[in-house]
Amino acid sequence: MKPRHLIPIILALMLTLIASSTATASQRYDHARQATSFFGNAVPTPGTSIENVWVVPEKLLAKKISVTADDITTHVVTATVDLEAGNGSTMSGTLTWENKCHWKLAFVADSTATPSTAPTTTMKLNHIDGFIDNVGCEHHAQLTLKGYSIGESKVDINLSIVPGGFEGTTEMTDLVLGGTTYPRIKLSVSSLSHAVRLEGTMKSDEGTFTIDGHLTGKEMALEITGADLAFKTASFEITAFRVTTKYEVPETGCSTISGGIGGTLVMKKTTYTLHDASMKLVCGKMTEFKLAIDIEHEASPTEIYTGRLYLALDGDGGTFTELTQGHNGNGYQLASTDKQFGKALLGTLDMSKTRRISKHVQGRTFERHMTIGMVFGLSIYTNPGGSTYYGYIGAGGYFHADRLSGGFGCSYGSEHSDFSCLGTVRINPSWAGVYRIGVTV
Repeated sequence: MKPRHLIPIILALMLTLIASSTATASQRYDHARQATSFFGNAVPTPGTSIENVWVVPEKLLAKKISVTADDITTHVVTATVDLEAGNGSTMSGTLTWENKCHWKLAFVADSTATPSTAPTTTMKLNHIDGFIDNVGCEHHAQLTLKGYSIGESKVDINLSIVPGGFEGTTEMTDLVLGGTTYPRIKLSVSSLSHAVRLEGTMKSDEGTFTIDGHLTGKEMALEITGADLAFKTASFEITAFRVTTKYEVPETGCSTISGGIGGTLVMKKTTYTLHDASMKLVCGKMTEFKLAIDIEHEASPTEIYTGRLYLALDGDGGTFTELTQGHNGNGYQLASTDKQFGKALLGTLDMSKTRRISKHVQGRTFERHMTIGMVFGLSIYTNPGGSTYYGYIGAGGYFHADRLSGGFGCSYGSEHSDFSCLGTVRINPSWAGVYRIGVTV
């Protein structure tokens, strides 16, 4: 089917949104049962008019077309048009006509045009505008429907049709179905780019969920997230999660599949946070795997234990920085510089204990936090383009006690047989500025 043949079909579907669900257009248009199709007919001379002709059969009726002018030089006829949709909603329009292969009909309506006698099942119209034109016997169309109401929900629709295809979006807000609220749902479709995208948000007693998925000729991706969740049992609670997946099919070569997952799980007094665990497969082989887990355990109101485990396998090459980040700026450093690699296996483990001290003196409360931590790291890698494996290994520690903090780290790299240590102490007395003392070996 050619794109121009889609125009009356798609417009009919869109205008069905205006029509009542309790009756058909032909049932309401008793006076227009003998109406004929307008486009292709001759246009009357200025000062005359024609009545009851179909713009979109059974859906959109031109009750009256009044010709106002006829340009002798350009042979372009101008007319005003009174349109009526299936539920009795009226629209005003303008028509310019040169010949059957060159014309344009523009129309607009708002909520004041919807009759009070319309059935209660009819969607209430707020605003509609658009145009249909024909240039060189090729159809184009633009349709915008804004502020439709279905109960408490609102619907906005945009549709554009050109000879090569069409693009459109439908967005709905504040939809309520079965006690579940959908603050926003948006569907985008394009035959020009061969793409479909769905975005939305859902709120329920279990929490807030969002979805974002798209499909093109070469790629499919989906992301689902949940926040402020209330999935509870007697032993655990899930408060957040995130799931992603992506599938790529190139014109030549192998397909690529990648995905990720994250979330937060609470078991008694221990919180487990999974940070975007991901995996990538190329030609059926795993080229990337990453996993990061944060653990927080509240031993008592004044003692908290935390830990972080990070594992990564990367065969695509890049730079690893996990061994150089340090902790809260305290200064420990397991590797002296970021490292470029071709392939790498990397792992780090970070553990700490925080104690909260609170004292009441003469009606005032003084709070102090003390943190002590240790970190270990290991990496095995190849240089870009190389096949020889090298290794890094390191260990360090850190502490933080309000105005006094510091850290250290030592590492050994087999590539250059280098060993180094770095330590810093930060002092911030109440009567002076900040002092830093560093030692490098």
